[in-house]
Amino acid sequence: MLSAQMDTQEATSAAMLRLMGYRPSKLFEPKSDHERHALGMIAPHFSSEENALSWMSAFEVRGVFTKLYAWAIPSDAALERIASYGPIIEIGAGTGFWSAMLAARGTDVIAFDQAPLPENVPETMCDLLKSEAEADAAINPWHVGQSSKGPVLRGSAAEASLYPKRALMLCWPPYNTNFAYDALVDYAGDTVIYIGEHSGGCCATDEFFSLLCEKFDEVECVAIPQWPGIHDDITIWKRKAAT
Repeated sequence: MLSAQMDTQEATSAAMLRLMGYRPSKLFEPKSDHERHALGMIAPHFSSEENALSWMSAFEVRGVFTKLYAWAIPSDAALERIASYGPIIEIGAGTGFWSAMLAARGTDVIAFDQAPLPENVPETMCDLLKSEAEADAAINPWHVGQSSKGPVLRGSAAEASLYPKRALMLCWPPYNTNFAYDALVDYAGDTVIYIGEHSGGCCATDEFFSLLCEKFDEVECVAIPQWPGIHDDITIWKRKAAT
């Protein structure tokens, strides 16, 4: 099973490197006992140590991609499926990357984040803007210093309560934080579009996933490109009929 996963992830990591136009000057070099141990664990599952090192290099690239764009990687097929459930409200939009990609395809989408990024990051900021940016960085440390990729309005999880006729989209809600749960509690609509890992993974909380399964039925699962070691996808949920 692990070998099959590694084969898939080896191909995926190579595809992601090509997608980003990334050409590392050198492969990942283990610098600690922990990293050397990790390499020793995964190397037998690759066709060569060089490919294993390439896989670990791709994981380093993920850190760059997630800061600049988003935690999940969209595809044309995935965006088409999400668009079919529009109009959409996204809560916790980060850089607005997914919403911008959907809007570019004509989807009616409104994006909110409690610490939205500026559309353009100036080289110098006045003291007021600098103070606001520093305050937002304390709330949203994942995209510090980056520009938004599309319009993102300032708003909390409570915004979900104002748009019951829109599908609620949540993309990689941060692990062990309550905002995804709070958004789901406030949301009175019928459709949830969840992008990320599932219960036991790196997203949201057990309470969120329990509430999602209690109130909604999964009706569709859409595969997306995955970074090495990451197990995310898109699931579509419809509210259960009242009993």
